[in-house]
Amino acid sequence: MLKVKKNKYKRIRKDEARRLYDEGVDIYLLPWKVYPDDNHPWIRPYKMDGRSFDENVNEFEYYNCNIAELGYYAACYIREA
Repeated sequence: MLKVKKNKYKRIRKDEARRLYDEGVDIYLLPWKVYPDDNHPWIRPYKMDGRSFDENVNEFEYYNCNIAELGYYAACYIREA
């Protein structure tokens, strides 16, 4: 039987992520086909730093979302309480 772990992250739309990022909420990025998990051995959610939202997303997509297995664009997540 497959055991599904409780996900600590909630996926949100890009426009909602931009608004929350401007309000000071921590936003995490992952390629869109990757399941968000802090214990993943290779890919962990990337926490956006102090640059603008578009700079963070564009740089992340350029370096991390370039193969079909992971996905070609970034998905935005917030940490659930």
